[in-house]
Amino acid sequence: MYLKKYLLAFVCLLLLGRLYSQSTAFIFYNTGERQGLSANHSYKILRDGKGFIWIATVNGLSRYDGAHFYNFRAGLGKTSFINNEIMDLCEDKQHNIWGATSSGLFRYSVNTNSFENYSPPTLDFARRILNIICDRRGDIWATSEWNIFKFNKKKNSFDEIGPLTRHPDSLRLYSVRENGLVEDPSGNGLWFATRSGLHFYDIKENRFDSYKNKPANSIFANHSVAALSVAPGGYIWFFDNSARMIISFNPATQQVLRKIDISTIFPGLFGQTIFEDSHNKLWVSTWNNTMAVIDHQKNSVVPIAYKNENPLSIAGDNFSGAWEDEDNNIWLATAGGISKCNYSKNVYSILPIVDQVPEFKDARLGALSLNPDGKSWWIASELTISVIEYFPESGKYDHYDFTRATKNCMGQLPGPVYSVGFLDGQPYAMTHTGIWRLDKKTKAITPFEKNFEGWPHIHSTFFVEHGDDVWFTTVGQHIKWNKKTNLATKIKSTFDSLPDGQRMNYSAPFFDQSGRPWFVPAFGWLAYVSDKNDVVLKYYIKDKPRELSGYLTSMTEDRHKNLWMAGFGIGLYKYNIAKEEMTLYGQADGISSFTGQARFDKEGKLWLVALNKFSVFDPVTKSTSHYNLPLYENTRDYSSIMLADSSGALLATLYKDIVQFMPDRLSLKPAMKSILLSKIKIGGKERLIVDDASLYLEPEENSLEFSFGSLINDQIFPYEFEYQLSGFDKDWITTDANALALYSNLHPGDYTFKVRAVAKDRSWQTPEKIISLNIRTPFYKAIWFWVLLAGLAMAAL
Repeated sequence: MYLKKYLLAFVCLLLLGRLYSQSTAFIFYNTGERQGLSANHSYKILRDGKGFIWIATVNGLSRYDGAHFYNFRAGLGKTSFINNEIMDLCEDKQHNIWGATSSGLFRYSVNTNSFENYSPPTLDFARRILNIICDRRGDIWATSEWNIFKFNKKKNSFDEIGPLTRHPDSLRLYSVRENGLVEDPSGNGLWFATRSGLHFYDIKENRFDSYKNKPANSIFANHSVAALSVAPGGYIWFFDNSARMIISFNPATQQVLRKIDISTIFPGLFGQTIFEDSHNKLWVSTWNNTMAVIDHQKNSVVPIAYKNENPLSIAGDNFSGAWEDEDNNIWLATAGGISKCNYSKNVYSILPIVDQVPEFKDARLGALSLNPDGKSWWIASELTISVIEYFPESGKYDHYDFTRATKNCMGQLPGPVYSVGFLDGQPYAMTHTGIWRLDKKTKAITPFEKNFEGWPHIHSTFFVEHGDDVWFTTVGQHIKWNKKTNLATKIKSTFDSLPDGQRMNYSAPFFDQSGRPWFVPAFGWLAYVSDKNDVVLKYYIKDKPRELSGYLTSMTEDRHKNLWMAGFGIGLYKYNIAKEEMTLYGQADGISSFTGQARFDKEGKLWLVALNKFSVFDPVTKSTSHYNLPLYENTRDYSSIMLADSSGALLATLYKDIVQFMPDRLSLKPAMKSILLSKIKIGGKERLIVDDASLYLEPEENSLEFSFGSLINDQIFPYEFEYQLSGFDKDWITTDANALALYSNLHPGDYTFKVRAVAKDRSWQTPEKIISLNIRTPFYKAIWFWVLLAGLAMAAL
């Protein structure tokens, strides 16, 4: 009964999940042929004992160090393998790499850089090998279209264990599927997935179990099954394509643990791959190009999909292989390349608002405000005048239809909403034609036209609530109204024009920690309102040709009572209130000239938004790190709003999306692995580095190029490489993205090459990777040679 209730609840959640587009958390960074991979269409990913990644593709084998690929192709002789289509990989206890191809198998000796090819002992039409594993006993197992093999170390060949059936007409039903072979966690057997159900091979007993000899056990049901996968907890997952279920079972007891009905999320589809990560999420792919991430503990599902217009989506329509590293990066071998995702540590996530809200169709985002209770966001669209109250916890929203708005006393309808403000918790839409009240119960949109006692009607387009006071912006003045006393005060400068001829503007005020209101009256000017309601002006321009090219767009304050202002077209200003000093930060400080908004996080770091580029500036160290989102790169129509919510997250508009930054993740550090020193060019000739501690070179081998890399995700943990050749370099050298170190015309002698990765904020560094070099001294330069010559000369006298 419990199981039935569980399944019913899960089906409902799956149906709900389909209403939402790709999750905000699943950001993918992709690598493919353009970066050097053998082919985009990839089957499997393997990390070897040395730390390198091996990728099986449809057109060759690639070794990857995180920055460079080294590719192997099929050919003749011991320098290549038998077929370019490589279906599966494994590593044995001697660190040899084994591969399953469409024409047989190969073993690659890492130490000798050589291949040995093996043909399966079966008919010529069944040479295609779909699966290979290197088990914990040190044995090698493989499956072809119709057969199962084991490597015979004495004979140096594969022996046939046997097909799962001896009836030729039934071979298709008993063929082992791709991703259809796993080792039992006990090490005592193997599991196979076929169109006739699961099969278990007991290695010690040399016995196969299936529905034939265990008809009462449901895990051996005569169903079409696929996609075997061993979970971190030691249980096994598989697709039951006949029952439309994803099933897990305990291999020790051979009892079902969980069933997930997939008929609603994958209707009529067939399972290809299942992978459970360390956060208990199932990554699922089907042969029908549908993918999803299922949290089987929280009973939720999120579809994922390749989108040509979105570079941050998964690289392909399906994936065949998956692997998780120590930093919780999920690596997927897809039909379009290698995709890497770290949803638990990524600094940002993306919410595609316009895609999820039909009322915002073909629009871009404008205003963004946080509801005072922190439970919802108010979002406005531009082009189409529309507002929603969005509830991030549920993904639901309430829509306000501005085509039904009531006209104001001037006969005007609301224009595009540039802000949503609040008065005693009640939301109001700010537009250039006035302010409108948004009724949360009736969804009515009515004009808010505050009339002050004894004054004629004054048209206002914006207000901000500060304590008991409400400040209204109008043409030519601010009006400060006290809610308790109902008294209003006009705030106006003693002159309408500034000394440089500009007209005074009364923009939205920003209140500093002391409660003083600041505003921007014109280009190059700051203003604040004193306790006596006088307007005090400050001119801050030092370099007119440079600084008058832009304008201030936002204000915020740090812990030391300095004002920080984003200057669109200029950069970032810091205003020391006590000293009345203004400092400008620009391109030389890593700050974009098109900074639109600036906000502090809880740690005192300043976050900046500039179009689709985001930066984090540390006022203490003056260092800057950047996050360039490759979205909507052909437009500049960004509202560029950034806000901080009560949890410490930062929200920013990005054309059609909202980006959510998690500043607390900036302090995370990666697993400290040594750099991978992958290859060296000696006099232009390339040589792989495996585990070399030292190299001995001839005198003419004195021009070197080192290639290195790291599997640390630089999108999560920004870093750079530093290297040094002791005996040549006096200091560490910082590399560019090529991750190369070049030396030429080195003198004979001993050297030590060292390389490391260092965080851009200098908060961590990896252990150094070291290799010693000795360039032999030519005999005619050796001391012994000159001593010998001297001796011969003396003997000749």
